[in-house]
Amino acid sequence: TEYYEKGRAGDCYETSQKVQEMFEGYKSSIAKLPFDDENTKNMILAYLDSRIADTLFYKNMSKKRDSFKEDMEKSADMFEGILDIVKENHGYKEAKACQAYCYNTIGYTYDQLYMNNKEDSTYLDKAIANSKNALLDESILPPRTIARYNRNLGLTYDHKEDYEKALDHYRKAVKNDIKDYKGWVAIASAIIKIIESNTQISKREKILSGYESSQFNKYLPYLEEAKNAALFC
Repeated sequence: TEYYEKGRAGDCYETSQKVQEMFEGYKSSIAKLPFDDENTKNMILAYLDSRIADTLFYKNMSKKRDSFKEDMEKSADMFEGILDIVKENHGYKEAKACQAYCYNTIGYTYDQLYMNNKEDSTYLDKAIANSKNALLDESILPPRTIARYNRNLGLTYDHKEDYEKALDHYRKAVKNDIKDYKGWVAIASAIIKIIESNTQISKREKILSGYESSQFNKYLPYLEEAKNAALFC
């Protein structure tokens, strides 16, 4: 995750490959062991599946490969399988938090599948549905997690070109984590896109400077928010 966030694609790919092989080895060994409690075994295997699914995601996000679609869909499928196991074997609060994590990851994975193939809009529908599920019960999530999940949902609405909904979730992101600089950047970007899509002015530097503001007076509050967001970054 650290390599991915810092843009170190080569390190991210190599480490993800090694970690995937390691966890697949663990899973193979544990699957052969006898357990008195089958539920415990299932939970351990589900955890290993979640790590393998994560490595498939990061490996393909760091280096687009011929198997991108296959691997990313497999990652989403693995998390969907984990959801059922978690529901059966966790306490209420722990299950809800884990399910939220799975839904958010599935949503973001489908979003990236759409970005890889924009001709298939069903990926966006799946991304939105799962990302919404991640936020069904915010009371069991820490604020920074709520911020990240809202930002991810906002990003999908952004890709759907529903900039108003995207902006709403970006605002919720920074409300829950004022230091979420990605959220502030996204707010400024979404506001500019809203103005671009509703006016004849498309040059961003002109929008930010209030160029011919009489043409879009109703967007002036948006402009102020965009400027503040950009400054906060």
